[in-house]
This record gives sequence, structure tokens and C-alpha cells, in this order.
Amino acid sequence: MDDFKVFPKVLRVGSPRRKEDAEKSFRLPIDEMEGEVIIQEKLDGASFRAKYHSETDSILFGSKKQEFIEDGEPLSPEELPGQYVKAAKVIQEEVGVEKLKEMEEWWVDGLEHGRNDVITQGMEEVDHGFLTFMAENMVLHSFDYSWKDTPQVIGFDIYDDITEEFIHPGRAEEVFDRMGIETAPVHKRITIHEDFKPREIERMEIPESGFRDGQKAEGLVIKNPRKQIYAKLHHPDFKELNQETFGHSKKQAETDEERVLAKYCTNRRILKVLQKYVVQRDHELSMRLMGDYQVHHRVYEDIFEEELHDIINSRYEIDFYELRTKVADRTREVLKRRINIMERNDISKQEALSMRWDK
Repeated sequence: MDDFKVFPKVLRVGSPRRKEDAEKSFRLPIDEMEGEVIIQEKLDGASFRAKYHSETDSILFGSKKQEFIEDGEPLSPEELPGQYVKAAKVIQEEVGVEKLKEMEEWWVDGLEHGRNDVITQGMEEVDHGFLTFMAENMVLHSFDYSWKDTPQVIGFDIYDDITEEFIHPGRAEEVFDRMGIETAPVHKRITIHEDFKPREIERMEIPESGFRDGQKAEGLVIKNPRKQIYAKLHHPDFKELNQETFGHSKKQAETDEERVLAKYCTNRRILKVLQKYVVQRDHELSMRLMGDYQVHHRVYEDIFEEELHDIINSRYEIDFYELRTKVADRTREVLKRRINIMERNDISKQEALSMRWDK
């Protein structure tokens, strides 16, 4: 049984559900929630999946949407895209094939299925490969974490192909614990009743993260196991932080400086400049590139060397001091992100700059 479940899109509380999302997202609205609701920290890394692959007696890995398999053979951790290597090694070396099979046998032998309160009876033989383990690969995305104290892999859900449901979060935590994998912290457990309506969830405060040294979490995931309804709440600064990391889109830009930034200060341009310093001149990939070598000035100059004609003819009214500051901020975020990718994945500085990882 080797179906590899893709984690459905979790929509924001209160957001409309488009028809085209119907097969790819959890059910809404939250008004339909019943019974127990588990509210769990939402982590800001890269989605990561793993499961036992029965045909090859090995572990199959995947990103949020991609399966890492070629010609029916799961790729080894060393063959994965660089940002997933270390996470896959955690599963391969610290958990292993036999442990994944053992977890499935333990589950079949009597672990309670949360939604229907059914105790699964033991089977003479387990058709392995029915659990998909969902986790966050903790690399820098938009939110900084206390990296020295943050595990590389943090579990958050397990999908059961037999019941075609995500197992109860409490049971999932038990399984991850037996595997030696930490689970995303549970903020609160509540029960929907007359005195607590589902819509009250919208007004919840985002709590401190379990991994950000006193700072608030990226958000919350609201899970209703009985109805298999999931929704999320974001940190109030999520949009702003996301824009700092990935830049404004042209539609999001509100000023001429932001429009120039969105159009010309792209990740590709910034990486091109960083590669000149790191690959061609053999400097270290570190924040010293901002202080000692002022790479942000070189990004700014590159924009005007290559795009001056378009900028002059665009009729933009530009505050050049403001634009220079925004270019420096964008360069700093891209550089910080690439340093984190290199350090969290044990890869070379060249690979950290060349891999496709940003939006």
C-alpha cells in the first residue's frame, strides 16, 4: 500500500474556498466543527513527507507536492534536493525502515482511531506502507527561530490510508514520540459547545512559539479530528514578514520604490551578485558580505546599470534613499536565508546559492 498522501491546503479562518481548491484543501467552514478541537503551533519551514515504501523495502521521501522517486526507486537522502538532505537523513538514520514498519504494526495492533473511536484489531500480517508521516523541515522561510534549539524535523500530522483520515493529533504525537521525533506544540484543546462557538476561534491571540525564544508563533492550525476540518490563523505580521523575505509582488506594491523593487530587485539578481563574491572571488557565505563588502550596494548598482533606460522612461517618482534602503533590506533577507540553508543542510556555499529555493 504505497499511496503517498499530499497534505491538503489549509485555508485561513474566514477565507472563501474556491471551487478549484475543493479537492486540494481541507473542508470549511469552521462553523461545522463538532466536539474536540486541537489548536497547534503552525511552523514556518518547508513541508516534508516520509513513508515506508513496501516495493523496495526503503523510505520514500517527498516535499509538499513532489515525490522523490525515479523509475520506481525512492531516492536516497544524498540524492534529494539540498534543502531536504538533512531532514531525510534524520528519518533514515535516526528512525529507519524497521522503526517505520514497527509504528504501523503498533498502530494496527490497537491504537485508537480518533474520529470514529474504533479500536483496530490485530492482523496476522500488516500490509505496510499505509501511514504517511507529515513534518516540517526546519529551515529559514519567513520567521527566524532559535536555531540551535530547534530540531531539524518536527512532526505535525500522520495520514492513515486505511481509514483515509488524518489520525487524531494526540495519537500522532504518541507515534512521533515513539519514533524519537518532536511534535509541533499544542497550544490549547477545546470542545465546541453552546458556550464556545467555532467563530470565537477567529479572535484567538497568537501565542509564543515553542522554538522562537519568547516571540510569537507564525500562526496556529485548528484541527477538528471528528469532522476532519482544518483551518489556520496567521501571525498579524505574517504578510509583512513574508514580503520582507520574498519581496512585494507588483500587485502588492503601493509606492514607486516598491514597484521598482518588485520588478528589478529580484532574488535572481541578488543571487547573481552573491555568486560573484562567493563563487568567483571565493569569499565566505556569511553576513560579512553585507558589512565588509557592501554587496547590497552592488545589487543597487546592477539594477541601474541594466535597467536605467526602463526606469527613466517609467515616469516613476523615486526617493532614491528609500529605494537604496529597501534594496539593502531585500539583499540582507536573501543572504540570511541562503546562509541558513547552507548551515541547516550541511551543503556547500556554491550549492546553497545555486539551488532553487525561493519563490
